[in-house]
Amino acid sequence: MAPLASVYREGDRIAWIRGRGVDSTLKAVILSYEERPLDTLQIRFGSNGFGETGPLPAGVYRVVAGDDTALVAVNASRELLPKRPALRTSSVGEDRALVRARGMRGEPWAYLLLLALLIAEWLGRRRSGLR
Repeated sequence: MAPLASVYREGDRIAWIRGRGVDSTLKAVILSYEERPLDTLQIRFGSNGFGETGPLPAGVYRVVAGDDTALVAVNASRELLPKRPALRTSSVGEDRALVRARGMRGEPWAYLLLLALLIAEWLGRRRSGLR
């Protein structure tokens, strides 16, 4: 008896391969990493020699069935993993909406308006006697 893979994701069913001399039904004990018994599995193997059991929570487990032992690592679920960005087509820097949507820094009249306001303030302060 051995797991089909040694690393699984939380929520995935665990697939097993039947070893030599193993009946179609096998009872196995799941031990935690600290060697404490957690649960008992009943693995039913099909005629092809493969069987499945339910999902396990995240952790590292040692499964013992008679003389056979197997180590199974269960990682966090897939939902907790960051996804890679998928970019099918790209026209970076060529989008016309982005090119047209310039900020105020790209407009020359904004600088002229700012300069005119500063001059008006300076003239107003001079006339009121502030220097």
